[in-house]
This record gives sequence, structure tokens and C-alpha cells, in this order.
Amino acid sequence: MASVPGTATATEAPVARTDGPRVLGDLAPLARLKDPSASAVRVRRTVPLPLTRALAAWVTAEPASVDRFLHANAPVPDDLFAGIALPKPAVDALLSDVRALVAVLIEHASLPYVRVVFEAVRDDKCRKFHADYVHLRFATSYLGPGTEWRPGGAEDGLVVRLKPGDVLAMKGALFVGNDGAPIGADRAAVHRSPPIAGSGQVRVFLSLTASPTFGLV
Repeated sequence: MASVPGTATATEAPVARTDGPRVLGDLAPLARLKDPSASAVRVRRTVPLPLTRALAAWVTAEPASVDRFLHANAPVPDDLFAGIALPKPAVDALLSDVRALVAVLIEHASLPYVRVVFEAVRDDKCRKFHADYVHLRFATSYLGPGTEWRPGGAEDGLVVRLKPGDVLAMKGALFVGNDGAPIGADRAAVHRSPPIAGSGQVRVFLSLTASPTFGLV
């Protein structure tokens, strides 16, 4: 039986539309940040191969970085990655991901500003386990090893290393608990940068930090 133009028969599958290599993963688990006993929430995600390849090529040069403060009540600007020499589909994927993450960050932090840092990292940076003196910070590595986290706190021997694409949403020492007071360093997420200095590895790292003041976290 012939099909009517513009419609699909029962045997035809709808054509999937895509706007580029988007990071795959549901951010719904970040709702667990509302649990006062949770110092951090890990979300497992996957970086699509086209984005991985674009980033791997990008880090072979001397890549630029992004370090900007955004107003929480304004849309994430289209030019956020304007100085980053990546193909447009890769930039679109990163921009889409930042917008999704910022929306969740603002929901849980309720602060007027967000600091966005996007960079290629070749050293150990914050190599010792520590808690951040911030309100709330999201961290993800799109390429290379992810942040290392101690789910049980500073004295716990268990260390979890995130995979590319995973998000670690971390409450800092200044995060306001249910009682209206900061939770303090003893209840904040304990983490560090993975030790990669001298290994030849490169991380493409994104951090989003809620801030009460423009230019200061």
C-alpha cells in the first residue's frame, strides 16, 4: 500500500534529529543534592566519540581557556567559547552541556553568579585531597581522567576516579545546610585533581562554581 507523502507507514522508522555530538547522560540524579547527608553527587555520563576526537586534536596545540563570571539570571551567552578553536559541532555540544549544568547549579545554590572555567590541564593542579571553600561546584572532564573523590570523607581510604563525561557535584564548606548555616569543611566533599604530571595525559576540564559575588569564589 502506498504511503501518503509527508507521512510514515507502520514499517518506517522516524528519522532521528541531532544538533551535534551531545554529552549523553541524565542529570536527574543531581536532585540528590537536596539530601543533607550527601556531600557530593556523581552522575555517570558518556562523551560521544566526535567530541572526544575534536578535543584530542584541540589539546595538541596551545589551547586557549575560558574563565568567566556569568549572571545567574541571564542566559548563558552564545559566545562563551568564542576563543576556543574547536569545530562548531563541538562548541555547540559544550555550550549545550554548560547550559544544562548551570541551570541545575543555580537551582541548588540560589546565588547570583556562576564562574565558568574551561581549560586543558597537564599538571596535578590541586593534587592533595581537600574540601573547597565555596558554596557549590560542579566538575567534569570531557577528556582524560576525571576528579578523584573520597565518598566517605577525608579519613576514608576509598578513592573514586570519575570517567570522562561524569559530573561530580560537590558541596563546599560554605554550602548552606537545612539549618541555614554553612555545612563546614568537615561535611564538604573531599576530592583532588588526578595526578597526571609527567604522564603525557591531558585533561579537558570544566568547573562551574556558584558565587555570591562577581569575580570572587
